[in-house]
Amino acid sequence: MQKLSETPLSKVIEIDGFSFAGVTAGLKQSKSKDLGLAYSDKPVTAAALFTKNSIVGAPIKLGREHILSGKVQALLVNSGHANVFTGKQGYRDCKKICKAVAKEFALPKSQWVFPSSTGRIGERLAVQKIIESLPKLKKEKSSKTKSIIDFANAILTTDKSIKCASIEFLLPAHHEHGMPSASASPAKKALEKQAAPPRKVKILGVVKGAGMLEPNMATMLAYFFTDVKASATQLQRILKQASETSFHAISVDSDTSTSDTALILASAKSGVTLKHKADEKLFLNKFESLALNLAKKIVSDGEGTKRILELTLSGAKNYKENKAIAKGVINSPLVKTALQGGDPNVGRIVMAIGKTAKDLNENEISIHFLKKSFLENASPLVSITNRKNLTKLEYKKLKTLLTKEEVYIEIQLQQKNRKEAAATAATVWGVGLSLEYLQFNSLYTT
Repeated sequence: MQKLSETPLSKVIEIDGFSFAGVTAGLKQSKSKDLGLAYSDKPVTAAALFTKNSIVGAPIKLGREHILSGKVQALLVNSGHANVFTGKQGYRDCKKICKAVAKEFALPKSQWVFPSSTGRIGERLAVQKIIESLPKLKKEKSSKTKSIIDFANAILTTDKSIKCASIEFLLPAHHEHGMPSASASPAKKALEKQAAPPRKVKILGVVKGAGMLEPNMATMLAYFFTDVKASATQLQRILKQASETSFHAISVDSDTSTSDTALILASAKSGVTLKHKADEKLFLNKFESLALNLAKKIVSDGEGTKRILELTLSGAKNYKENKAIAKGVINSPLVKTALQGGDPNVGRIVMAIGKTAKDLNENEISIHFLKKSFLENASPLVSITNRKNLTKLEYKKLKTLLTKEEVYIEIQLQQKNRKEAAATAATVWGVGLSLEYLQFNSLYTT
């Protein structure tokens, strides 16, 4: 399943300061691309988020160490083997590869190499194959769109398609000297106060993920590249905040991966800085829309999924509690099977709410089925409470809504004005549980 309503961000644009490559190193039986590189001629500012699973891969362990410098010059990603549960040898393998990358690309520090791996757990990396493929990566790297696509293909595992998106927008280009001094002449003050013309900023996102998705990112690798100038602290803040309403708000099967990574790199090539809070806020807003676009692409590619659920829930104490209850609903196996089959079994939703939420008054609960997203101010087409049975017409409408590829539900735990409730409402995205998912994952390693 590929269709999903989203902002038009699918065009892939080149980002000044970065080159890419994707090659076949022979790590997969399919012989498809399995080794990707993102590279900058100079170390760039970086920030990252990692899985919250207590068992993590060697690349996560080493990546956490390397990101402390706030600088990255080369990102190397392999697919096919996750290098998880491989002990001290897996960590040594990862370090060896990073050192080989530093040597091949003449980097002064191997700590400027950021490693990522995805694939089967419990199997060591084919270190020699990876190292022998580095010259090919070096030869093929370029800033062109084709190279970005090659990189995107190289990081895939069970994904049906690549997932890329980009956005470009204008930010004010402030004078480097800041505000004029009190002693400056009137002419100089006037000159320095003149607003610099806005300048274009670009962000590119490349992600992978289809299964083992929940709740703190997903089985997901997400890489973002921008030409803005920002500090590592700013990038960390932006990445964390944007992930909360995107990658942390999706689920395919409620399993948290051992390899989740989100990384943002900033080349500063645009010359635009996030000097003022208003600039950072605008950048964050655009970044959030890009991250959400990509998060939805991941959900829509869930292994064998037929139907996607967007659920907005309000009425708990705060956003965090609303989100936890909403996640409890979309992760319920009975809700997921009903969703996959388009079955209007509202009782399963009621069960899932009660299983997760505390101190409920069932007389206050209402479940609304919408034609389009709550985020687009959609009005309910069918509403259900414990005080009212569905009419035949409403039941027919409900069945029709549940046959769509995208299903929109709003749950209110308290009878409040919708606008008031929206202030702390949480929106999450889940999928149906398909026979294809069961068949695929029952035979994953064979």
